[in-house]
Amino acid sequence: MATPQNPNLIESREKVVEDDSLGAGDDAVRATDSQSIDHEPTSVKQVLYITVTMAALMIALLLAALDTNILAVVIPKITTDFGSLDDVAWYGSAYSITKMALQPTFGRLYYTMSLKITFCVCVALFGAGSIVCALAPNSLTLIVGRAIQGCGCAGIHAGVLSIMAFLVSKEKMPIFIAIISSTYAVSSVLGPILGGVLTESWLTWRFCFWINLPIGFVSILVTVSFFREPERESTKMPIREKLSTLDPIGSCILIGAITCLILALQWGGITLPWSDSKVWGCLLGFVLTMAVFIALQIHRKER
Repeated sequence: MATPQNPNLIESREKVVEDDSLGAGDDAVRATDSQSIDHEPTSVKQVLYITVTMAALMIALLLAALDTNILAVVIPKITTDFGSLDDVAWYGSAYSITKMALQPTFGRLYYTMSLKITFCVCVALFGAGSIVCALAPNSLTLIVGRAIQGCGCAGIHAGVLSIMAFLVSKEKMPIFIAIISSTYAVSSVLGPILGGVLTESWLTWRFCFWINLPIGFVSILVTVSFFREPERESTKMPIREKLSTLDPIGSCILIGAITCLILALQWGGITLPWSDSKVWGCLLGFVLTMAVFIALQIHRKER
């Protein structure tokens, strides 16, 4: 005959078993946590990584910002050497036009291509434009070099924001954007002083462009050495699909539109009367090309 079991005893045994299973679960959780902690970087390493990478980004951005502020001081020397007072507006405009028009294109490149490689190529492109400007024998070559610099600057701007999005959390993003933006304040103070010192010394105005090369090299070196490329699905798309996301036609149309506007403003009331057909033709060309650009962007939508 089966002996009756005490209900309280059965309940206590079940409780012990349950406690043991919970204890084993806690041990498993603790083991998992310890393993994950071992693989996570320490806070000091993380701070060092972010600091060094941010320094590389700020160096590249300072490179682009300084170039604008330095040029404002050295333009009188350039016009004296080249005898090209009529081209003064293009020394800044060629830089700004390509910088403005190509930023959307570079933004798409950073989305589909390697962040590290694209950023380093843009810094190198800015350096190539600086070499063209430094060696320029005439005003036209200097304008071409400034346009190349603008292309590199567009890529630098887009790259700084793209890399920073993977570097810091959303909560800390406003703080780091403020830090990045302070680069412009530094360049606005440092640029004219540095430009004046270089121009009035034996180095001449050309060294204002040569100085970009070592600064750019430091930025590339630090980026290659320290920045860890994130894994992204967008970089694994086929080449044809990547190319379809770019908008070279739109960029060219936008460059043409802004060029027409600048020509109209440069000629109107200065070298030609506002009633001249060339001035009105440029203004009409600006309106038409901008309309085509807007229609193209509406048609492309999110592509």
